[in-house]
Amino acid sequence: NVITGHFVDSAVTVAHSERDKLLVSNVRTFFERFDADRNGWLTLKEFHEAMNSSELTFVLRELGIDASEADGLFHLLDTDDTQRVTAEDFVSGCARLRGPARALELAILTREMTRQSERIEHHAADVDRRLHGVLGLLE
Repeated sequence: NVITGHFVDSAVTVAHSERDKLLVSNVRTFFERFDADRNGWLTLKEFHEAMNSSELTFVLRELGIDASEADGLFHLLDTDDTQRVTAEDFVSGCARLRGPARALELAILTREMTRQSERIEHHAADVDRRLHGVLGLLE
């Protein structure tokens, strides 16, 4: 029974791995299909067109990624803030974001918190610089 159980577990793991490879391959195929100008990346507009595809929505669902938040997903995949997503960004991002919708929502929230923190730090530095200028004038 132990040997049979181990064999079944191994078979299930291999099946999931093969399914995942097929799904990732499909993601690459869809990426290439929606890269309208063949420049190697998707703009937000191209990404929205791809997300409206029932085939891509199905593949993402099979990977456990909630596609209902397309803008948030795009910005998570665009890790270098270039306003475009490469095929590599797309595939690696999909692999990173696998899981229930809560994982995607948490990733979106984390990214937005990081952006807000950077904005606050920039603003605080600007206020500090201006206050030092005012103090210099008063002295």
